[in-house]
Amino acid sequence: MTRGGKSYFVTFIDDYFRYTKVYLIQHKNEAFDMFLSYKTEVENQLNRKIKRLRSDRDGEYILFNDFCEKESIIHEVTLPYSPKSNGVAERKNRTLTTFLNGNLEEKIYMTQLEGCVVDGQYNKVCKLLKSLYGLKEDPKQWHGKFNETLLVDGFSSSDADRCVYTKFVNDDHVNICLYADDMFIFCTCNDIFFKSKSFLTSKFDMKDMGETSVILGVKIIRK
Repeated sequence: MTRGGKSYFVTFIDDYFRYTKVYLIQHKNEAFDMFLSYKTEVENQLNRKIKRLRSDRDGEYILFNDFCEKESIIHEVTLPYSPKSNGVAERKNRTLTTFLNGNLEEKIYMTQLEGCVVDGQYNKVCKLLKSLYGLKEDPKQWHGKFNETLLVDGFSSSDADRCVYTKFVNDDHVNICLYADDMFIFCTCNDIFFKSKSFLTSKFDMKDMGETSVILGVKIIRK
């Protein structure tokens, strides 16, 4: 929760340029009002019209239907239980939250945010308690916490690539590959897969995106 009592955020992403606008909101049903603000800004600042909107099927987007129909905006929604269909937004949202899992090892201060300056304390700064997206220390802190968590659980990292981890359980084994804010899990049996996923979920704020179909441009074909 932010200092202003905002517990959620909603993002609007240009599908071509990937320009992203983030709005902090207190309740999920405020997403529609934020969209109206975003639409107004696009029209006034860029002299453009929003022609298509893509979202998932969560309840906060129901209000968009009638408005989009009235404004001749095509409202696309993802299929049920398929968040990866809206991959651009899903990945952006994960990126905004992933690095917050990292703990800071040194003291870092920042100036007070515009609009949040405390009256009479203009010269004071804020001390960060958690990592903040955009800090140059982010990747180091995130990988450090991830590495420590897996090593304690019995994983070992590869000498060839410190982002690849392996754990042996009797005759079976599991491999976990970390790439930025994505994790790929490869196992020899379902039991160790579900145990590993349950362990990771208990330690990190994460979402299961289902079976992988493409990794770094390489298409995976299963037989």
